[in-house]
Amino acid sequence: MRRCAYLSSVALLLTGVVSTLPAQSYSGAGVTYAPPVGVGQPGCNTPGTIISPRPTTVPYASPSAPSNVTRPYTPGTLPSTPGGANVGSVPSTTPSLGAGVTPGFGGGVDGAIAAPVMGDSRGDLGSDSLASSTPTMIGDLVGGGFGAIRPRNGNGYYYRSSTGQRVALVNRSGIKIAENESPRPLDRVYLTYNYYNNLFTNGYGRPDLHRGVIGFEKTFLDGDASIGMRLPFLQGDGAGAVNMDGFGDLSVILKYAFVNDRDTGTVVSGGLAVAIPTGISVLLDDGSRFNSVLLQPWGGFILPFGDFYAHGFTSCIIPTESRDVVLYTADVGVGYRLYQNSDPDAILRAIIPTVEGHLNIPLSNAGPTDLIYFPDTVILTGGVHFGIGSRSWFTLGAAMPVTGPKLYDFECMGYFNCIF
Repeated sequence: MRRCAYLSSVALLLTGVVSTLPAQSYSGAGVTYAPPVGVGQPGCNTPGTIISPRPTTVPYASPSAPSNVTRPYTPGTLPSTPGGANVGSVPSTTPSLGAGVTPGFGGGVDGAIAAPVMGDSRGDLGSDSLASSTPTMIGDLVGGGFGAIRPRNGNGYYYRSSTGQRVALVNRSGIKIAENESPRPLDRVYLTYNYYNNLFTNGYGRPDLHRGVIGFEKTFLDGDASIGMRLPFLQGDGAGAVNMDGFGDLSVILKYAFVNDRDTGTVVSGGLAVAIPTGISVLLDDGSRFNSVLLQPWGGFILPFGDFYAHGFTSCIIPTESRDVVLYTADVGVGYRLYQNSDPDAILRAIIPTVEGHLNIPLSNAGPTDLIYFPDTVILTGGVHFGIGSRSWFTLGAAMPVTGPKLYDFECMGYFNCIF
């Protein structure tokens, strides 16, 4: 029995030593291949054999290896795999990343992906890059129509107007979907400034208006949908600047892209914008106040054509009060990628001039004697988008009405959009 126990111990010891050896080894000019080792347990009527694990694949195969050893690749080369990942290999040389490829963003060789190229002819690649060849539309609208109001006298008391004097309802400024908006869902925060010269007020002089808007947009559903909010703040300047100082109405914007092709840049989208009456309160000439919620179903598109692109919106602004204006809007713009720089470290990445046309048609309350009314208007807007760094757009533009009565003489604007 001592002999049996001794032999068993030796067998177990040999098994442990063999099992700690590499599953395969080579020697010589090639490398010698070591086959699996079988160790039996002699004596003691103990059945069974302990076999060391048998390798099935040798990652670094040499010419001397047996033919049944698979070779998943040739050392120094990269297999073609989804995402371009190196499957278990260490290339003999670092592959050239090529133009427009930057390491360190995950995926691909050494975590490399194609760097976003602003203005890429493939179109927008989504909100995670500034390959956005279609910046936001600039816009045109100063407010939500004109209201006959009761002005204040020298003592601060309202009095009824006998001349039907009206002012622009600038508390609704920024409600239109085309104001600094893209049909594509984006992750962004933004700040805008608009200057309107000589607003039409019909009896109150021609004041100027300064408008700022702060807002954000956040995507979900893998970038095919988004929700955003925008809030205007206003300041009138000059004679007739009545009910113009303070915050405007808050807008909530829902967006969904039915077509969102990141290879071509084509987008077809739609959604709903809701303007909530949180801004300046206006006393109408009949002694009442109106607090309409404005519902704005809308549709939009982006169509790329090489270095050109077209984008646009159409919408209908529907108030919850029947005495308010139902307004149809149509907006279209064309841009051209005049300059592009694929260097992700460049400060100026793109220059894109654009021109836009805006049509606003009232479907109700179109007469100047209505308590609240809106005239037919056509407004032309032009501007230039500058791609700054890898995540920002800075826009300068101007607009001018081409039909009367003109809502204002001209408009100047500056927008800043930061993509995140």
